[in-house]
Amino acid sequence: MSAVIDLKPATVPDTVRPFRLWDAKTRTHLPHRMFAVRINAHKAALWLATIARVGTTIEVYDVRNGQLLGQFTRKVNDVQIYMRRGELTNG
Repeated sequence: MSAVIDLKPATVPDTVRPFRLWDAKTRTHLPHRMFAVRINAHKAALWLATIARVGTTIEVYDVRNGQLLGQFTRKVNDVQIYMRRGELTNG
């Protein structure tokens, strides 16, 4: 008797973890970077931009409405952050 194991990738509904990360340089989604809380998505994007190569841009967006929430671009000596005013205080 053998057990059948289903190895399909897990799908997460957009309402459970709506905040995602996008690499603008390679135009790909970052795998396994889905967040339920907006601030956690921004922290992860800042951390990824800090260790990325110069010129890499990580974007945080909401899949429910396609809204861009922030961009983190790695520069030579720092990380440039672009967000709308009051973005992290709105929930």
